[in-house]
Amino acid sequence: MTISYEQSVVTVDHDEMAGSPTESQVGGIFSAKRVLKCAWGDRQQMTEELLGGAVDFGGFDNGNMRIKTGALYPFRDQKDTQAIKVSITPFFAQNVQADGFSSRAKYDEALITVMYDNTRDTGDTEGGSEDQNQETHHRIESFTEFLTGPPLLICNKDGAGYSPGSPEDWEVVGETVEQTKLVTGFDWTFTRFKMPAIGKAFFELMGSVNKGGIFVKKLGFNFPKHTLLYRGASLTSGRSVAGVLQWDIEYRFGYRGGDAANGHATWNKFWDFKTQKWISITRCDKGGDFDPYGEVDLMQIILPNIPPVIEGN
Repeated sequence: MTISYEQSVVTVDHDEMAGSPTESQVGGIFSAKRVLKCAWGDRQQMTEELLGGAVDFGGFDNGNMRIKTGALYPFRDQKDTQAIKVSITPFFAQNVQADGFSSRAKYDEALITVMYDNTRDTGDTEGGSEDQNQETHHRIESFTEFLTGPPLLICNKDGAGYSPGSPEDWEVVGETVEQTKLVTGFDWTFTRFKMPAIGKAFFELMGSVNKGGIFVKKLGFNFPKHTLLYRGASLTSGRSVAGVLQWDIEYRFGYRGGDAANGHATWNKFWDFKTQKWISITRCDKGGDFDPYGEVDLMQIILPNIPPVIEGN
């Protein structure tokens, strides 16, 4: 299946109501609300054009799909704000006799309230084509963990100091001291919106690390080998367009890296409290390094023919 992306454009005739639009900004997040009026019979088409969605679907094996991202907010120079929510209310109802005993409302026009914000990429951002008209959202949160090692004994061999173990010729002069190591990293979460399919890699690659470097243009950062752990993901079902259920997919990764002065941390290295370095552990039975996390091509998480948010290198 070939998938392409384009910006949705509103073609339905409509009017902007007095007092619209209204705008607000908190930090880097811009949001706006518009109130539009259109013919009652055009309300559904206008909603589809505002929010976008999957169109021209011909089957997952041989079909082609165009996914339209939400319509852009027209009163902002930066092309980064798109429609994310629509609500519809009738405008001036008339009571029409339905039968001899009851009446029903008849509407000629509809009020369309549209919410916009710039928290999703629209593809018209500077610096690359990794999100080519595909909506994504990124979030970074730091984490810390404490590693503990075997206790140290204070001894006076060649002067008072710390030393592991307790050889017979050492005179212990103090209590044991706990060894600790503070490890820092961050969780990287990115969300893809309006996805027409999930892909088996979503399920099969959990608990694996990247076998090659991965450069993320949006972050301006390269994840070296074995530093990116795919922790899992969550799914939220959205609208069904052209018979295809759309998904918002949130992928979660953990980064453990850096600490270059001490041998470079990765998910498959261990902190050696004796040498104070990150080291690989060799298997005694089969040889080679002991890697608790298998390495895979994490690019498989990006569905085929979808412009990737990340690029392998």
